[in-house]
Amino acid sequence: MKIFNLILVALAPLALAKATLMDTDMANGIVDNYIVVMKSTDQKILQAHYQQMNAIAQQNKEKGGIKRTYGMSGFNGYHIECDDSTLDTIRNDPNVDYVVQDSRIITEAPISSEAAPRSDAAAEPWGLGRISHRESGFKSYIKETAAKGAMQTYAYIVDSGILVTHQEFGGRAIFGHNFVDGSPDTDENGHGTHVAGIVGGNTVGVDDSTQLIAVKITGVNGTGAMSTGIAGIVWAVNDALMRGVEMRSVINKSTGGNRNQAQNDAVKSAVEAGVTVVVAAGNQGENACNHSPGSAAEAITVSATDKCDKRLESSNYGTCVDIHAPGDNIYSAWKDSDSSYHTTGGTSMAAPHVASLVTYLMSRELISGPEAIANRLDVLGTRSKVQELSGDPDVIAFNGNSAELLYDPHSEGDECETLEDI
Repeated sequence: MKIFNLILVALAPLALAKATLMDTDMANGIVDNYIVVMKSTDQKILQAHYQQMNAIAQQNKEKGGIKRTYGMSGFNGYHIECDDSTLDTIRNDPNVDYVVQDSRIITEAPISSEAAPRSDAAAEPWGLGRISHRESGFKSYIKETAAKGAMQTYAYIVDSGILVTHQEFGGRAIFGHNFVDGSPDTDENGHGTHVAGIVGGNTVGVDDSTQLIAVKITGVNGTGAMSTGIAGIVWAVNDALMRGVEMRSVINKSTGGNRNQAQNDAVKSAVEAGVTVVVAAGNQGENACNHSPGSAAEAITVSATDKCDKRLESSNYGTCVDIHAPGDNIYSAWKDSDSSYHTTGGTSMAAPHVASLVTYLMSRELISGPEAIANRLDVLGTRSKVQELSGDPDVIAFNGNSAELLYDPHSEGDECETLEDI
């Protein structure tokens, strides 16, 4: 009997253990809103839990309840608005892994944004020149054509939406899903259209052959919620899986916030499902490891450089960064009309230079899958050029075009300081 009682005493803490509650002290936290990540993958257990917690939340709190559920391979959970009593009940359920307080996210392009007239001088933005040359100071973009037999690639722009009718997209942009309540299926902010232009614009983009799919998670002011960002990732992965194109797809996410375990785990599951994920490092001038999704180990995290290969002062840095790309005064499509353009900057603009290289390499070199793509980007990357490093790798994104690999560009380029802003 004594031994049995000792066993009960030893097991008591396990029986009383609650799921961990994270990030309740964040300045940008959303009161009474939580992201719940589940342990179980059994659909009967999940559905029973969702129904029970939704009913309890609605009973205990006006306008409370589950706002949306998440379901993809390796990641199940939900976003709920609830009071403390319901939260306690959730945390006591043995099927719950952990709970994170929801928080605000922002587009990672705070530097500037100004209208830019369409002109011949702007037809070849400097960022395209940089990723297609080993040296800085080139305006021309050198690229390969898609390989014979290359299959269609897909770029999911998880952002503020896309003006899909813009002349840059030539019918290759479609609206996938809108997670912003009460907003139209278009881009009210401009950020998403600008990002999409860098990825796949006919004249301002890296890869003019990829299919662009808008997944809207932020509204007119460029802000949203971490819970919505997760929903965008889950939707994109499930759409790619439904199409059977996960190994030929990339997610670009140029929005972020404070480090969030749920968002990082969603990115991990996306990559494990076969979708490459490229994210902005963030523009707080801080360690990218303190932000999400920049801190997600499975993502390709991109920091921003200027025309002289100096990391932007505002750009996040550190060991969670994988690669650098152009992010200062980047010219691309805008949301005001089908022929409007803007110049803006930040890691928001650096990330799509890399995301588009993902689809570019898929269609030019016929490689696929997150691991192969990440390795190829690293091998191709231009080294020993980045200034102002702080623990981040000395690598600038490069598209590997044969002309640049065969010929010495040094005698043909201009000094980076003499290039006029586009």
